[in-house]
Amino acid sequence: MQLTEEDYLHLIFDPETSSLSQIADLKRVVENAKVLFGNDINKVFTWISKPNHLFFDISPYEMVLDNRGRTVYSWQEEVLG
Repeated sequence: MQLTEEDYLHLIFDPETSSLSQIADLKRVVENAKVLFGNDINKVFTWISKPNHLFFDISPYEMVLDNRGRTVYSWQEEVLG
């Protein structure tokens, strides 16, 4: 059984303890990643959860939690053109 996008968001993000800006940033990062990975949600969440050399070996998810989501979505949007 494949998890849905909503399932993943609930697994990795707690809306009760997260700020609205973090939630908005995560949504933007996920939406951009969906475009970059052809709507393959498994690839999206693998990419989000793994450390990335572009972000100094910090995962995009951790970047969002550390209030640095703008760095992630700015890079994504530059790649998307």
